[in-house]
Amino acid sequence: MRDFQHIHGQIPSGAVTTLCRIDVTSLNVTAGTKQFSLPQQAEPPFRKVTAYLIGRGIHENLVMYLIQEELLYQDLRGNAVFVDPDKSYCEIRGTGAGNHFHGCRKKASDRFWYILTNPRPEVMFICEAAIDALSLMLLHQKEGKNDPATYVSIGGVANQRTIDRLKRKHGAVLAVDNDRAGEECRNRNPDLPALIPDRKDWNEDFQQNSFS
Repeated sequence: MRDFQHIHGQIPSGAVTTLCRIDVTSLNVTAGTKQFSLPQQAEPPFRKVTAYLIGRGIHENLVMYLIQEELLYQDLRGNAVFVDPDKSYCEIRGTGAGNHFHGCRKKASDRFWYILTNPRPEVMFICEAAIDALSLMLLHQKEGKNDPATYVSIGGVANQRTIDRLKRKHGAVLAVDNDRAGEECRNRNPDLPALIPDRKDWNEDFQQNSFS
């Protein structure tokens, strides 16, 4: 984990490799039940997606690595598409001014997007969106909290079936938004420890922490 420390401003070059290039059995490998297709990919470079995520505080070299590893791309509408390593789930986020679209497609109802910091994670943080999962991971790194972890996006608190699947795994922590829907989700899952952002979500916390 030596590449995963002392983050400020940008991730050191070795850290992103530690983050993404991991030889592990996928968390999402099970038989799918739904017809499923990913949105059509635009021609690279994915300038809209890159500019949007950098504008949300996500480090540029992390964005570029996710693109390189085919965990992120831009679709024909200019949306950011986060894809799980098994290509069985994608989360779609609008990137244009005033475009707050957030949706997902999945091969089965319990799919999710995730990123790991270690091949043997000890804790799993269940977030609402991929941007929040990345933001919480970066926030933890900046604060020196480098426990081996998985950062998960379930694509919204309504996806209880995904939460039910994830809570069976060791070290699951509910890290959804600090709003009414998030509170209802925490109340539905009293068996899970909860981590709550100070502001509405982890991206707001990360941006405030980075720019203050």
